[in-house]
Amino acid sequence: MDLKVRAEGVNGFNLTGEAIEKLGFNRRLVMTNFPWWYTQRTITVQGRILPNVGDAANDETINTARWALTNATNPDAYQRFTASTESAGQVLSNRTFDSAFVVNYTERFSAQSGVGTFSATVRERAQTPTVVRTNQPAATAQNVLDRRNRLLETLERIERRLAVLREVDPVVYNMVSAQLVGLRRDLDLLNARFNTEGGTFLGWEAAAIAEITALQERADALLMKSCPFGDISNVERLTWQVVNNLPEVRAWNQQAVVDRVPVEGTMSVVDVRTGIRFNLQFHAYGNRHIDVEPPTREDTDAIFRAFGGRWSWASRPVWVTIGDRTIAAALHGQPHSSQLVPESVNGMNGHLCLHFEGSRVTNANQTASAQEAVREAWDAWNAIK
Repeated sequence: MDLKVRAEGVNGFNLTGEAIEKLGFNRRLVMTNFPWWYTQRTITVQGRILPNVGDAANDETINTARWALTNATNPDAYQRFTASTESAGQVLSNRTFDSAFVVNYTERFSAQSGVGTFSATVRERAQTPTVVRTNQPAATAQNVLDRRNRLLETLERIERRLAVLREVDPVVYNMVSAQLVGLRRDLDLLNARFNTEGGTFLGWEAAAIAEITALQERADALLMKSCPFGDISNVERLTWQVVNNLPEVRAWNQQAVVDRVPVEGTMSVVDVRTGIRFNLQFHAYGNRHIDVEPPTREDTDAIFRAFGGRWSWASRPVWVTIGDRTIAAALHGQPHSSQLVPESVNGMNGHLCLHFEGSRVTNANQTASAQEAVREAWDAWNAIK
């Protein structure tokens, strides 16, 4: 099967073949300001970074990163984008966004390999809203204030995320900070022009709503870019009973414990305090928790760094993604007991324990530490969501 993506613009590119590993498409109905709705379409691209050493200025994958870093207020941030899937010369799917922008972009490199990987989420620019109700409210002063308050809430959410971004991704932090300053400046100008602070609007309620809506679109785009962990759009607080019965976890248990074959698939993990990422592989069901192992030596090294360069029974707050769900959890850092992945492969002797809401172990102190870390993981998400 052939996967192809193409962007047409200043930072255009054409990626095919081994540069593209996965394509995903998502469509949902979004309400902006009642009763306005629009269809939000998103394409996710995962691929390999294959630098063109002889012509770095025109490197296709570098242009992907350049596009992602373009300021949202710059017209070059919006390009025509096409993603297609072909098999045996037949087009299976072809989707085109006439005006698209990058909401999430991440890169990963390995010290043991010359090829990096990237993930980009491209969203179609908001279409003209459609009224789905006939009782549309008039452009009243209260409507203006409601929209302005929603815009202020969005700006405050971005502000909260900056504290984390400063530590996790200084480059994105600088970009988001500059754009946030621009948004606040434009809002101040709007307040002065329409007297929104006084609530009279000088008879220009409809014009004020139009301009606030435009600012809201810019703020929503910046909110997506400001997520410290861009590929995470939601975190849930699930109990260990729910997690143990997720289809992916049940399938892993069937492979590892029942069939005794190598486990297929991993969990993606983010250490909340440091932003360090790594993968974990299912080992077995524990007593009200899941036993896990790092599948590679690189993952073991990442875990060791997250724990400050020493193994410890103390738990750390993490966000773990299983399938399409990201969950607040806790991971202790002390390898122990049995293992499925050979030490020669991952450099670790034993397994670790992954805890969720309501998880328990025999040691009461470890249980308390794990539950405190789960709460920290959940609180951290609520602080930036």
